Amino acid sequence: MRRVGHLLVVFSGLLLLVGLAGGQQFQFGGKGGGFGGGVQADPVTLVRNAAVIKELDITEEQTQKIPAALAKALGEVLNDKQMKRLNQIVLQQKGMNAFLDPGVQTALKISDDQKTNIKSILEDSAKEIADAAKDAAAGGDFKGLQEKTAALRKEATDKVTKVLSEAQRTTWKEMVGAEFKMPAFGGFGGAGGKGKFKKKDF
Repeated sequence: MRRVGHLLVVFSGLLLLVGLAGGQQFQFGGKGGGFGGGVQADPVTLVRNAAVIKELDITEEQTQKIPAALAKALGEVLNDKQMKRLNQIVLQQKGMNAFLDPGVQTALKISDDQKTNIKSILEDSAKEIADAAKDAAAGGDFKGLQEKTAALRKEATDKVTKVLSEAQRTTWKEMVGAEFKMPAFGGFGGAGGKGKFKKKDF
Protein backbone atom coordinates (compact mmCIF):
# COMPACT_ATOMS: atom_id res chain seq x y z
CA MET A 1 0.00 0.00 0.00
CA ARG A 2 3.01 2.27 0.56
CA ARG A 3 3.85 2.03 -3.16
CA VAL A 4 0.27 2.81 -4.07
CA GLY A 5 0.39 5.91 -1.92
CA HIS A 6 3.58 7.10 -3.58
CA LEU A 7 2.12 6.66 -7.06
CA LEU A 8 -0.98 8.63 -6.13
CA VAL A 9 1.11 11.74 -5.39
CA VAL A 10 1.37 12.48 -9.10
CA PHE A 11 -2.16 11.53 -9.94
CA SER A 12 -4.36 13.25 -7.40
CA GLY A 13 -6.75 14.25 -10.16
CA LEU A 14 -8.35 10.82 -10.16
CA LEU A 15 -8.99 11.15 -6.46
CA LEU A 16 -11.57 13.79 -7.28
CA LEU A 17 -13.81 10.90 -8.25
CA VAL A 18 -13.77 9.61 -4.73
CA GLY A 19 -12.81 12.34 -2.27
CA LEU A 20 -11.83 11.88 1.32
CA ALA A 21 -15.32 11.07 2.49
CA GLY A 22 -16.86 8.69 0.05
CA GLY A 23 -17.40 11.23 -2.69
CA GLN A 24 -18.62 14.08 -0.50
CA GLN A 25 -17.59 17.61 -1.36
CA PHE A 26 -17.39 20.81 0.58
CA GLN A 27 -19.60 23.58 -0.74
CA PHE A 28 -19.15 27.23 -0.01
CA GLY A 29 -22.10 29.51 -0.59
CA GLY A 30 -25.30 28.08 -2.00
CA LYS A 31 -28.49 29.32 -0.39
CA GLY A 32 -27.71 32.02 2.06
CA GLY A 33 -24.00 31.81 1.37
CA GLY A 34 -21.73 34.53 0.14
CA PHE A 35 -18.47 32.79 -0.63
CA GLY A 36 -18.24 32.16 -4.36
CA GLY A 37 -21.88 31.51 -5.20
CA GLY A 38 -21.91 27.81 -4.49
CA VAL A 39 -18.64 26.80 -6.13
CA GLN A 40 -17.69 23.30 -5.01
CA ALA A 41 -14.17 22.36 -3.99
CA ASP A 42 -12.81 18.92 -3.22
CA PRO A 43 -10.79 18.63 0.02
CA VAL A 44 -8.15 16.57 -1.82
CA THR A 45 -7.49 19.51 -4.10
CA LEU A 46 -7.61 22.06 -1.30
CA VAL A 47 -4.99 20.38 0.92
CA ARG A 48 -2.56 20.57 -2.03
CA ASN A 49 -3.11 24.27 -2.56
CA ALA A 50 -0.24 26.43 -1.27
CA ALA A 51 -2.56 29.08 0.17
CA VAL A 52 -4.65 26.48 1.99
CA ILE A 53 -1.53 24.74 3.29
CA LYS A 54 -0.40 28.07 4.74
CA GLU A 55 -3.85 28.86 6.17
CA LEU A 56 -4.09 25.47 7.88
CA ASP A 57 -0.44 25.55 8.88
CA ILE A 58 0.07 22.05 7.47
CA THR A 59 3.54 20.81 8.36
CA GLU A 60 5.98 19.03 6.05
CA GLU A 61 5.50 15.88 8.11
CA GLN A 62 1.75 16.03 7.57
CA THR A 63 2.25 16.65 3.85
CA GLN A 64 4.30 13.48 3.58
CA LYS A 65 1.54 11.48 5.29
CA ILE A 66 -1.24 12.69 2.97
CA PRO A 67 -0.54 10.24 0.07
CA ALA A 68 -0.72 7.21 2.38
CA ALA A 69 -3.91 8.55 3.97
CA LEU A 70 -5.50 9.04 0.55
CA ALA A 71 -4.45 5.57 -0.54
CA LYS A 72 -5.99 4.08 2.60
CA ALA A 73 -9.23 5.99 2.00
CA LEU A 74 -9.38 4.79 -1.60
CA GLY A 75 -8.74 1.22 -0.49
CA GLU A 76 -11.84 1.42 1.68
CA VAL A 77 -13.98 2.55 -1.27
CA LEU A 78 -12.54 0.77 -4.31
CA ASN A 79 -12.26 -2.98 -4.67
CA ASP A 80 -9.02 -4.78 -5.53
CA LYS A 81 -9.74 -4.78 -9.25
CA GLN A 82 -10.41 -1.05 -9.26
CA MET A 83 -7.28 -0.30 -7.26
CA LYS A 84 -5.18 -2.38 -9.65
CA ARG A 85 -6.58 -0.51 -12.64
CA LEU A 86 -6.07 2.84 -10.93
CA ASN A 87 -2.41 1.97 -10.35
CA GLN A 88 -2.06 1.07 -14.03
CA ILE A 89 -3.53 4.41 -15.08
CA VAL A 90 -1.21 6.23 -12.68
CA LEU A 91 1.81 4.60 -14.32
CA GLN A 92 0.51 5.42 -17.79
CA GLN A 93 0.09 9.07 -16.85
CA LYS A 94 3.67 9.20 -15.55
CA GLY A 95 4.99 7.80 -18.81
CA MET A 96 8.70 7.03 -18.99
CA ASN A 97 9.26 9.01 -15.77
CA ALA A 98 7.67 6.06 -14.00
CA PHE A 99 11.01 4.28 -14.34
CA LEU A 100 12.50 6.83 -11.94
CA ASP A 101 9.98 5.80 -9.28
CA PRO A 102 11.64 3.70 -6.53
CA GLY A 103 8.56 1.46 -6.32
CA VAL A 104 8.67 0.73 -10.05
CA GLN A 105 12.41 0.13 -9.95
CA THR A 106 11.94 -2.37 -7.15
CA ALA A 107 9.06 -4.15 -8.89
CA LEU A 108 11.09 -4.49 -12.09
CA LYS A 109 14.31 -5.31 -10.22
CA ILE A 110 16.16 -2.61 -12.13
CA SER A 111 19.91 -2.72 -11.52
CA ASP A 112 22.05 0.30 -10.61
CA ASP A 113 23.53 0.39 -14.12
CA GLN A 114 20.05 0.35 -15.63
CA LYS A 115 18.95 3.17 -13.32
CA THR A 116 21.89 5.28 -14.47
CA ASN A 117 21.24 4.59 -18.15
CA ILE A 118 17.50 5.28 -17.88
CA LYS A 119 18.06 8.52 -15.98
CA SER A 120 20.52 9.69 -18.63
CA ILE A 121 18.10 8.83 -21.45
CA LEU A 122 15.22 10.68 -19.83
CA GLU A 123 17.33 13.74 -18.99
CA ASP A 124 18.57 13.96 -22.59
CA SER A 125 15.02 13.56 -23.88
CA ALA A 126 13.70 16.27 -21.56
CA LYS A 127 16.43 18.65 -22.76
CA GLU A 128 15.65 17.94 -26.42
CA ILE A 129 11.95 18.55 -25.85
CA ALA A 130 12.67 21.79 -23.97
CA ASP A 131 14.97 22.97 -26.77
CA ALA A 132 12.33 22.16 -29.37
CA ALA A 133 9.74 24.18 -27.46
CA LYS A 134 12.19 27.05 -27.02
CA ASP A 135 12.98 27.12 -30.74
CA ALA A 136 9.28 27.08 -31.59
CA ALA A 137 8.60 29.95 -29.20
CA ALA A 138 11.52 31.99 -30.52
CA GLY A 139 10.35 31.62 -34.10
CA GLY A 140 6.69 32.04 -33.25
CA ASP A 141 5.97 28.85 -35.15
CA PHE A 142 4.46 26.02 -33.13
CA LYS A 143 3.38 24.05 -36.17
CA GLY A 144 4.64 20.51 -35.91
CA LEU A 145 5.86 20.94 -32.32
CA GLN A 146 3.41 18.37 -30.99
CA GLU A 147 4.52 15.83 -33.58
CA LYS A 148 8.18 16.52 -32.87
CA THR A 149 7.63 16.18 -29.14
CA ALA A 150 5.79 12.89 -29.65
CA ALA A 151 8.65 11.63 -31.83
CA LEU A 152 11.23 12.55 -29.19
CA ARG A 153 9.23 10.78 -26.49
CA LYS A 154 8.87 7.68 -28.65
CA GLU A 155 12.60 7.71 -29.25
CA ALA A 156 13.22 7.87 -25.50
CA THR A 157 10.72 5.05 -24.96
CA ASP A 158 12.55 2.86 -27.48
CA LYS A 159 15.87 3.56 -25.80
CA VAL A 160 14.53 2.76 -22.33
CA THR A 161 12.95 -0.40 -23.67
CA LYS A 162 16.31 -1.60 -24.94
CA VAL A 163 17.78 -1.08 -21.47
CA LEU A 164 15.22 -3.46 -19.95
CA SER A 165 15.51 -7.22 -20.14
CA GLU A 166 12.79 -9.31 -21.78
CA ALA A 167 11.48 -10.33 -18.36
CA GLN A 168 11.36 -6.72 -17.21
CA ARG A 169 9.49 -5.66 -20.34
CA THR A 170 6.92 -8.40 -19.74
CA THR A 171 6.44 -7.30 -16.14
CA TRP A 172 6.13 -3.67 -17.24
CA LYS A 173 3.35 -4.51 -19.71
CA GLU A 174 1.45 -6.19 -16.90
CA MET A 175 2.01 -3.20 -14.62
CA VAL A 176 0.60 -0.62 -17.07
CA GLY A 177 -2.16 -2.82 -18.51
CA ALA A 178 -4.33 -1.79 -21.46
CA GLU A 179 -4.00 1.81 -22.60
CA PHE A 180 -6.36 4.33 -21.07
CA LYS A 181 -7.12 7.46 -23.10
CA MET A 182 -7.71 10.40 -20.79
CA PRO A 183 -10.31 12.82 -22.24
CA ALA A 184 -8.63 16.01 -23.43
CA PHE A 185 -11.00 18.31 -21.55
CA GLY A 186 -12.03 16.35 -18.48
CA GLY A 187 -15.21 14.40 -18.93
CA PHE A 188 -15.72 11.74 -16.30
CA GLY A 189 -18.44 9.70 -17.91
CA GLY A 190 -20.70 10.31 -20.87
CA ALA A 191 -19.57 10.13 -24.48
CA GLY A 192 -16.49 12.20 -23.77
CA GLY A 193 -15.27 9.81 -21.13
CA LYS A 194 -15.35 6.60 -23.14
CA GLY A 195 -11.86 5.82 -24.34
CA LYS A 196 -10.81 2.84 -26.38
CA PHE A 197 -8.19 0.54 -24.96
CA LYS A 198 -5.32 -0.95 -26.88
CA LYS A 199 -2.01 -2.49 -25.97
CA LYS A 200 0.95 -0.16 -25.85
CA ASP A 201 4.15 -1.08 -27.59
CA PHE A 202 7.00 -1.13 -25.11
